[in-house]
Amino acid sequence: MILTLRKKALVVASTALAFLVAVFPLTPVMGQGTSGFVDLVYQSNSYVPAFYEGRALPSSDTRVVIVATPFLTLKNGRAASAKDLVYTWEKNGLVLGAQSGPGKQTLAIRTNALPGEPVEVGVTVKASDGSSLSRSLVIAPISPVILLYENDPLLGVRAERTANQGFVFTQPEVSLIAYPFYFETLFRNNPILSYTWLLNGAEVKPKEDSPTEIIMRRGGSSGDSSLRVTITNPSKVYEVAAGTVPVSFAENTQSPF
Repeated sequence: MILTLRKKALVVASTALAFLVAVFPLTPVMGQGTSGFVDLVYQSNSYVPAFYEGRALPSSDTRVVIVATPFLTLKNGRAASAKDLVYTWEKNGLVLGAQSGPGKQTLAIRTNALPGEPVEVGVTVKASDGSSLSRSLVIAPISPVILLYENDPLLGVRAERTANQGFVFTQPEVSLIAYPFYFETLFRNNPILSYTWLLNGAEVKPKEDSPTEIIMRRGGSSGDSSLRVTITNPSKVYEVAAGTVPVSFAENTQSPF
């Protein structure tokens, strides 16, 4: 089944996540000028599921690609062609000479190593007749987020609701999958990521062929428990996140594993 995680699923996960969606719009950033404007669009090299409708937001020390798309009118009234334009990129006020020049409308940088430490990127686009436009934007790295979803054997991943909000255990067997949003990886099974699963503080083993997934089975008594998964990237100190699922066991259940 095709996995489709929508923005609304991210919004309902928590108030903090709703805030992230609000402050990181998916529309381009535009720089206005007397002779045109510049669009700046950026995307990070961080993880979001396939077909996810939101942006891959950057975490700390993550590769980000910024693309400038200028619409510049020359002094004679004609639109500037690509060969007429020279791009001068700046990072935190310092000119990036090696990444500036004719036709260099794409810039690749890394965010700051500390979460929340912003980096300011600016570009000046200049035509051969002296016409120019400038634009800047601020990119602030955020902390990674873990969202958990039920993996139904018939319906696939139940992307319409996160298990982080609470999960009632009623089936003979249930599978939960953890998604490492905004970690610097292209796929969630990347071996550079370390997954640790705990049930009421005691470590439990994930699915044999996938550390991102855990299978819970019915037992014989009712009650409430807490399932927690922590994901870390040993090569990046601040790339760590934890997700917790309050689990309620129905009547006649026992150990979930």
